[in-house]
Amino acid sequence: MSEAADNAQSSMPQLSAQEAEDVVRRLGLVFSNTYLYGPSHSVTKKAVQDAFATISSLLSTRSEIMFSASEDGLAVNGVAVELKNPLLKGFATRLQDLAVSGFAVLSGISEDEFGKLVEILNAKQEELKQAGGFAQVISALEISHVRCRVVTYRAVTEDEVVVSKKALDEAGKGTAATTEALISFLSGGSIGTGTAADQGGEARESTGSGGGGEGAAEG
Repeated sequence: MSEAADNAQSSMPQLSAQEAEDVVRRLGLVFSNTYLYGPSHSVTKKAVQDAFATISSLLSTRSEIMFSASEDGLAVNGVAVELKNPLLKGFATRLQDLAVSGFAVLSGISEDEFGKLVEILNAKQEELKQAGGFAQVISALEISHVRCRVVTYRAVTEDEVVVSKKALDEAGKGTAATTEALISFLSGGSIGTGTAADQGGEARESTGSGGGGEGAAEG
């Protein structure tokens, strides 16, 4: 990163722990409500709108909001989020299940792009894997205001083979049909009704403590 980029990043206001927790909680509520009520329910749509509003507010003074997931936990713009309730833990688990190590939402994202991002994150694990993974689907849907962390470098042993970019591109063509199928599925608006079963327990727990449900409480 250039010195100018470093200076620009350092001049951006740092997220507070509360802001980091709030944006993750908002996203966790989206996936919880999707599991419980389906993507077309008014409660779920309201959760998506609220999450978008929260991210847009944070992006008004920042160039990006970066979500980073690992075995050690979850961070937002480098601020660790304590996974102390089911909504927070559910979002972190969702990223791990989809093999998403990190992504950034960039300033200028539209509500339509954000909706597509939510649909992708609600996709079934196997469908996303067959389509080439999170980053490939983001690219196929041309969501320009979401940047994925997809490249890692490591030492290559003598038993491993280095594959050229051209060869990878050729291999990638084999997933085109599957990607198109997933894009068609996304466009149909039915994705998300089968959110990963492991989120089911989290979703039920999240609504159990609020009496009227976490979704209703947020409204």
